[in-house]
Amino acid sequence: MASGDKKLSNHCATGEQTATGSAITIDCGFKPKHVLIMNTTNKSTGMWNDSMPNAAVYKTIDSGVGTTDISYATSNGITPLFNGFTIGTDAAINNNNDVLFWTAWK
Repeated sequence: MASGDKKLSNHCATGEQTATGSAITIDCGFKPKHVLIMNTTNKSTGMWNDSMPNAAVYKTIDSGVGTTDISYATSNGITPLFNGFTIGTDAAINNNNDVLFWTAWK
């Protein structure tokens, strides 16, 4: 799957995206209730669901020294949109040129 490609079904969309370090808008065809971002470059994940505030993110980060850090941020995370979502500027999730895989559920 090339950067920007996506696969759609009635209730789920997946895709690959190159991170920019700036906010990225993803068009998945619906307003998601749950979003998962997997950054395969720096081994981190970001999760958001519709019970969380906009721009929040629950992060899991592999520090590379046998430790996994888990944190919750209320800014620069994931924000749902009418037809998709925005990946914010949180460096653990969206660092320039990192490879991101995302899944959104309706």
